[in-house]
Amino acid sequence: MREIISLQLGSLANYTGAHFWNFQDEALGQAVSSGGGCTDDDVLFAWSEDRQGALSYYPRTVILDVSGATGGVAFGPDARSGAAAGAAGVSTWGGGVEVFASGPIPKSSFVQQLEAQAAVDFDREPESAFARHQAALEEAARQLDAPHPPGGAAASQSSASRGVRFWTDYLKARLHPRSVQALPGVWQGASAAFEGYGAAEALPHGTRAVVEGVVDGARWWSEQCDSIQGVQLFSDDLTGFGALSRSVLDELREELPGVKILHFSLRSSGHEGGREAGGAAGAAAGGGGGGGGVAGVMAALSDALACAELSERVSLYMPLCLPPAAARQLPLLRLPPRPSAYHEAALLAAAVDTLTLPLRMASSTSAVGAPIGATDMHSWVNLLTGHGGANFAAAAMQLPAGAAGGDDWAAQQRGDTRVAEAQQQPQRASGGGGNGGPAAGTAGAEQQRAAYQLSTLRHAAVLAPGPAAALRLAPASSLAESVVLRGALLAEGSGSGGGGGGAASTSPAAAAAAALDSALRSEPQRRCVVHRCVAAAPLPIPLPFPGIFGPHVGPAGGVVSEWAPGGAVSDGAAAGAGCDGRHVASCPVLTRVAASSDFEAWLQSRAHGLRRASRSASGRSVLDGWGYGAGEVEEVEERLRRLAGSYSEASSDDGLD
Repeated sequence: MREIISLQLGSLANYTGAHFWNFQDEALGQAVSSGGGCTDDDVLFAWSEDRQGALSYYPRTVILDVSGATGGVAFGPDARSGAAAGAAGVSTWGGGVEVFASGPIPKSSFVQQLEAQAAVDFDREPESAFARHQAALEEAARQLDAPHPPGGAAASQSSASRGVRFWTDYLKARLHPRSVQALPGVWQGASAAFEGYGAAEALPHGTRAVVEGVVDGARWWSEQCDSIQGVQLFSDDLTGFGALSRSVLDELREELPGVKILHFSLRSSGHEGGREAGGAAGAAAGGGGGGGGVAGVMAALSDALACAELSERVSLYMPLCLPPAAARQLPLLRLPPRPSAYHEAALLAAAVDTLTLPLRMASSTSAVGAPIGATDMHSWVNLLTGHGGANFAAAAMQLPAGAAGGDDWAAQQRGDTRVAEAQQQPQRASGGGGNGGPAAGTAGAEQQRAAYQLSTLRHAAVLAPGPAAALRLAPASSLAESVVLRGALLAEGSGSGGGGGGAASTSPAAAAAAALDSALRSEPQRRCVVHRCVAAAPLPIPLPFPGIFGPHVGPAGGVVSEWAPGGAVSDGAAAGAGCDGRHVASCPVLTRVAASSDFEAWLQSRAHGLRRASRSASGRSVLDGWGYGAGEVEEVEERLRRLAGSYSEASSDDGLD
């Protein structure tokens, strides 16, 4: 069944993972209700059946976070008994005992409403009951965007339920009790104690038991798999979870020999800003400075060690970070000036969901057409890796994906034999609905669509750490690419399926492929292999997704001049005044993953930053605390320069081997 096991290590990893599993849960619900979807649910989910025949689906994942990171949500049979056991007192003390304990952390309003809705048997309730519960759930979802009020544990239940404090506040997918594990000795809110790649070395009880717990969880999931295709690892590898990830990977490679491991190195935009401020050396090539005090030195050391040591243990290493210029690069979104982990993780999860879509596409034809571009992790990773250990890749995303121009679309249809073949097949889906943009006839809407079209280059954010000049992902520097389009919109009047109102003349899947091919042909030519995958179904937007969509995005993800509550389209700015950003039910997304020769300078800058930082007094002190000697640091620097050289050779050879 080509199963994938997921590992999530760290705070941002779990914020991102919560959004990722919300996407999967939403797609699973739609597939169950419609009788099929574009993805194979068994790839990421395990399921069980009770005596009544009811199915329960669980993400096939292992989660590790600091203690207290799950907030008011408890996992496991003995999760709630821990606090009571801690207050039992000491048997050797005969005097009085006085316990000072904070009140229980309340669950978010969203989780409370979700649980209340699950407990209702709507078959025995009046028809108005579901609408009432759904309205309450939607209102609770809106509260997730509210800033969390101060007050900590002393805050009232009503005020504490506003905003996001923990990744469990907005998680709607049901986790297996064995999936969640806590890191002893480090508590939520004490993040400074776990800063830096090697911070786990200072844990009072060591890391052996923690590593074994994660590997045991992965082993338990693997024993239930028929044919595992790989592991995807989400990791905050610039924190203490970096060295933990290294130890987990060492054990995992022995436990699952030959299995491909896809690593998403998740970087907070705030952390990247601090690293750049820490030193200007190598900034033009992606940062890597070693100045700025202990914080800057620690950031440079963490970056270099994570890139060198973890890339050596995985099949593909992909650093992901929301860039500072995201608000400008994704102009149809309304991002906060300083996005919280809740907001930036939502965009990273949308990118991961889309770029990994080829790995979990259904093998059979669904209601939206036959899959195009489906593959497995082994083939996908091999495409993006080369000789000399060149296994780095970067991602870019256009959200929402623009519409393909009508003229380009028509030309693509005439030259594409797949479209002609699709026209001869029975149509099972119309051009409207979730894959099409909302109808709009104003001149303002036409201008918006003309300026914002499907492209892997324009209005696309490169989700990579460092300055924009570090990893530009220009087509000329690409060594191999994988381009994925979820959902395809056509410009008004293009006359093809998926458009804003024309009659369907192609199957949605073939229409999406033609739209993507049209966009790629309009861009500078690439001298590399390009894998492309298309799915007619757009990305379903779950209720707890943050309200970041601007008024120029319609409910189905299409570009409109102005969207207003009630579905009206207007050119007036006042029409979008009541838009809270949560009006979008589905959205087309375009991602591009590239192995690029830009990684030569990017890796060289990490090696340079390591050398500078390790020669400072503060850097030497940090490395000693992490257990690195001078010889080991030299080996790390040599590996980084060797990796950089492999991209130079690949560039001169015109591709990856």
